[in-house]
Amino acid sequence: MSLGFYLHANTKPAATELCLRSVRRHHPDSPIVLACDAGPDYSALCSDIGASYRHYDDRIGPMDPQHGWEKWQLFTWMERLRDAVECLGTTHFMMLEDDVHILKPVTVETDWECVGTVRQCEGQVPTMPDAFLDIIEGFCGVRPEKNYYMTPGGSIFSSSTLLQNYDRVMLFLTENYDRIHRDIYFTISWLDCMMTVFYFLCGKPLIESPRLHNLWEPTDLSTLPQHVEIVHNYKELY
Repeated sequence: MSLGFYLHANTKPAATELCLRSVRRHHPDSPIVLACDAGPDYSALCSDIGASYRHYDDRIGPMDPQHGWEKWQLFTWMERLRDAVECLGTTHFMMLEDDVHILKPVTVETDWECVGTVRQCEGQVPTMPDAFLDIIEGFCGVRPEKNYYMTPGGSIFSSSTLLQNYDRVMLFLTENYDRIHRDIYFTISWLDCMMTVFYFLCGKPLIESPRLHNLWEPTDLSTLPQHVEIVHNYKELY
């Protein structure tokens, strides 16, 4: 069992550094890949903490708060993720964002495939309609037990599942994304939704872990329950 870390960064260098130093503090030997989306040069930071650095001149940009990403942005991000996971060479990887903070060494279970945060309230995210679940089941033969997504920054995924299924899943999405997005489930254009959908299309379940905690408001991290290892929405420098 091994865990690698991937962060796709852009224009928040202070938050990027805070996030990655929290990772390195608790995982001194784990591989890290930082990909820069046409932003500032992070090579010095990566050299200092022992991370691999990739700089992309073609800018994807941030997700639109009302519409998510365009198809080309989402698919380009997925290509960069695949390349990073190949570089990491670990059994599992954590998808970082600049507002993720690691509080202690992260636990990884052997059977984990797609592990996100706990759904904290009804209606927290748009539910997936039966028509979308039908499409997923028709593709992989497994109907998701859950009709929602919960994989923001800090979520953990199986590397082999992503790499072994990447080409066929992305081909399916290339051919069906426009119809799904337009007529069935608009929310697929958000990255945290796409990651759950990808693993659903691989026939894998979504596991909700209380070890990943989503912050709704500024919080003294020392007051969090002892089982919390990762926090998302940590906005101190974001």
